[in-house]
Amino acid sequence: MERLFLQRKHMNFDRLKAFFLKGFPYFVGVLLLERIYTPNDASTGDYNRYITVILVLLLTLYNITVKTKFTRRSLVFLGIVLLGIVISQLALQGELKESFRYISLLLIAFLAGQADLPDLQNFCRVMVIISLLFTLPHDNYNELNRATGYLLTSPTLFSYSVLIALTCLIFKPQKSLDYILILIGFWVIIQTGTRSTFLAALVFVLISWVQKFTRNTCVKTWLDKMFQSKLFVIALLIGGFVFISGIFFVIKGIWEGTLLGRKGGVGSSLTRLKFIFSGIEYLNSHPIYYLVGSGAGASFNLITNIAGRRVPIHFDLLAVLIDYGVPGLLAMILLPLFLSKKWSWQGWVLLFLGSIHNLILFPVGLALVVMLSKQLKTKEEVVTNYTLVKQIVENRAKISPRTTSQIHQGE
Repeated sequence: MERLFLQRKHMNFDRLKAFFLKGFPYFVGVLLLERIYTPNDASTGDYNRYITVILVLLLTLYNITVKTKFTRRSLVFLGIVLLGIVISQLALQGELKESFRYISLLLIAFLAGQADLPDLQNFCRVMVIISLLFTLPHDNYNELNRATGYLLTSPTLFSYSVLIALTCLIFKPQKSLDYILILIGFWVIIQTGTRSTFLAALVFVLISWVQKFTRNTCVKTWLDKMFQSKLFVIALLIGGFVFISGIFFVIKGIWEGTLLGRKGGVGSSLTRLKFIFSGIEYLNSHPIYYLVGSGAGASFNLITNIAGRRVPIHFDLLAVLIDYGVPGLLAMILLPLFLSKKWSWQGWVLLFLGSIHNLILFPVGLALVVMLSKQLKTKEEVVTNYTLVKQIVENRAKISPRTTSQIHQGE
């Protein structure tokens, strides 16, 4: 009887464990809902402080459940960076809450980067559908005339979270539904008026098409023959010049606000540039800050004095440089290499794009980027190995039976 009780108890625990592992991405995604994520008196980039605590606890529990083995180099790097943050706080007396923010983000990136996480495909599908549901019912959205979705105050972070989901669907499409969801995701991003995420999604689609096109053996054979034609090469060069020129004018229009512009110039590129140049001038006027930084929260205080309200600098790399100097900036750049076993090029792009959209103020987004980057890298390795095996099989098939018998006779 006791043995039967223990077996049932073990089965119930296994079911609970399977439910937690499979539902883990959804537990993280729930934190994005506005009534959970955003405080009532929110300003740009604000989030409830318990969000980071919940994330760290969830990731810690997940790593314990799957029995993650942490690498020595990641633990050493984590310890060095944490020690640097503590020393900076003690020496420069920065804002304590900003130091805790940096520590929590570091722990989130570390824990998300170490574990082998579940497949995000279904989660990303749900994310795009929910973003659509939050975007459809609107009355000119808000004073910004931009969709903010499940985030009350930040259309940029909302569009960035949709881009994360789209990246998964673009590079890992498994069903016809995924292509429909990609189109829906583009529509949602357009409603947010965020130009950079729209361009990033467009570039991701083009790259994925090129990858699929070039992996096809028939296409490779056709391209080899075409490149032997001088007329084709000349046409390709002219087409490339026209395409690059078009990209240039698109970027120019976006930069000047004439393309995908916003009514009233709200959130213009000029405002961001003003913040960035102010940060650079601040560092140049105090060269010592390049070496040691000026303390956690200094970048926030600098822009607050300019804008008259608490506003981030809108460029994470510069924010870290102001707060922690060159050592902090190097630690931030090297972070993905040390804290994650695998990191895809899409992850690097998302990180850089996130740096101009206040990713350091978006802990859930950071966790999702790290999780997605690992999965895309794993898929890339699988595809590469499959391609190599396929090429070996095809090369062997090209050897005629007669040649094969001659080889065996020679042996």
